[in-house]
Amino acid sequence: MKPEEYVGKTIQLIHMQPGQDGKPETSVMPGDKGVCKAVDGMGQLLMSWDNGSTLSLIPDADAFVLVEESNKLKHLKRFKL
Repeated sequence: MKPEEYVGKTIQLIHMQPGQDGKPETSVMPGDKGVCKAVDGMGQLLMSWDNGSTLSLIPDADAFVLVEESNKLKHLKRFKL
């Protein structure tokens, strides 16, 4: 997906890379959800997280899923049993 295609979509964080100082980010934790509000000139996703944070995501470094895709996957798994 191109970064612009995430705008307006709900995202759930799986894993975020540590900052430049090597310390893990603590304002957003795995499992947190937020909405992508825009994309900056470097391709970072400008987020509005449900916990109030506005920490951006870096698509090539951070792991995340679209909530809609996550729900579909859970739905499919439930019926495969």
